[in-house]
Amino acid sequence: MSLRSWATYAVMAVLLTAHGAAADDGDHDCKAWTAAVQEREEGPALTATACAKTDTHDAILEIVCFGEEVNIRYIHAPDKGADEFGPKRDFLFITNKGRRAVFMTFEGLDGAFTAYLDKEHPLFELLMESRTLSVEDPTHRLKSRKITLKDSRDAITSVIETCKPMPAAPAPAPCATAQPASTSGAAQAPAPGPAPAQPTAPAGDATPRTSGVTGPSGDKR
Repeated sequence: MSLRSWATYAVMAVLLTAHGAAADDGDHDCKAWTAAVQEREEGPALTATACAKTDTHDAILEIVCFGEEVNIRYIHAPDKGADEFGPKRDFLFITNKGRRAVFMTFEGLDGAFTAYLDKEHPLFELLMESRTLSVEDPTHRLKSRKITLKDSRDAITSVIETCKPMPAAPAPAPCATAQPASTSGAAQAPAPGPAPAQPTAPAGDATPRTSGVTGPSGDKR
């Protein structure tokens, strides 16, 4: 594991200890917000969680940070799909301090409506400074859910503090360029080909005349 990965886990461990968070075992009491590391498709991530009890399931509100953006996830009814509720819609987050509309998209994998917001989005401060929260669907196709805001500041702050810029991708290595052929006067090797014919000695005792040599021949007349 890289040094950076160990450092990330160390930061999460400190945050969890400081805020008294326990591992998420799926059994929510819905009395307060909690912050715990959860295993997600992108890897382990510190997640702030709150919920509302119903007769059949828990309606869950989650806040988790990936890079510099905060992913807010609202699971109203995990056994229902987008065909029944519609794939996209505004949700109203209504508190005793005010309200905010957030446009969210349905993800069928776990039945969550999700949105990616800047960590400075005013919704988070609204959730941290208020006492009551109701999540409502303006189309009234989903029932309103009342979710506690107890300990919301500690849980949400611990998550937002983990939002850091993603490391820049390393620049690609420069491509090797071909070196130009040498233009110096160095002699080049001759192209391969048949070896030149070698002179052969004449038959008998005759002495061959060498090309380019002048003088009398051996005949005396």
